[in-house]
Amino acid sequence: MYKFKREKQISFTDFNQPLGLQMNPDNRWVKKAAMIPWETIEAEYAKLFPSHTGMPAKPLRMALGSLLIQKQYHYPDEELVEGGRIVISVGNYTLENSISEEITRKGSAIMRIAVTYENGQIFQHFGRTEQFKLYDVADGKIISEQIVGTMGAGHGALAGFLKNAQADVLICGGIGGGAQMAMQEAGIALYGGNMGSADDAVASFLANTLVQNENPTCDHHHEHGEGHSCGTHSCGGH
Repeated sequence: MYKFKREKQISFTDFNQPLGLQMNPDNRWVKKAAMIPWETIEAEYAKLFPSHTGMPAKPLRMALGSLLIQKQYHYPDEELVEGGRIVISVGNYTLENSISEEITRKGSAIMRIAVTYENGQIFQHFGRTEQFKLYDVADGKIISEQIVGTMGAGHGALAGFLKNAQADVLICGGIGGGAQMAMQEAGIALYGGNMGSADDAVASFLANTLVQNENPTCDHHHEHGEGHSCGTHSCGGH
């Protein structure tokens, strides 16, 4: 069964946070929410639960909001819901809580190495990487390679992306303390502070010659060359 909420949904501008703070109208999530036809989708969502008995289904905003967050940050299913696959399709909207079809699934006997990637090189800022090159390894040999986009995910969200992509090892340049902890919690072995060719770094890893840098933050693992700047952000936050 499904129960519609009859009271009016509070707007972001009416939502008062502690200390009198308010939601920024230019926040990407505020903008996303304004674009979604909630009532239209809710009417279709309710049809999935025709029974008038039993436990009520989760509210549409909770269910759809969770799927949007999962798509944005690539969280695995178990971190959002307990149960089966969810699919909602209304008009031009189709959302489901499954791994992106862009990433090939692997077997348990395969090791997957992820490298922050740009034009053949190890991209130097983990939190800003737009691509990973994934190497699947069996019996010490690379059996397949693929390059995948992060779909806008950044910083801590990339840990969820890599976990969902079944990565076992991460090779990267600079990476901050928070992201390092996230890798550890995700069970992903970290080899940070590396530069140069992505393919060469993976070859060194397979030859057991790639060093695990103990402090692979941006300002420690390399000197900024000409034309390179970390800008106004803190590299340690990657």
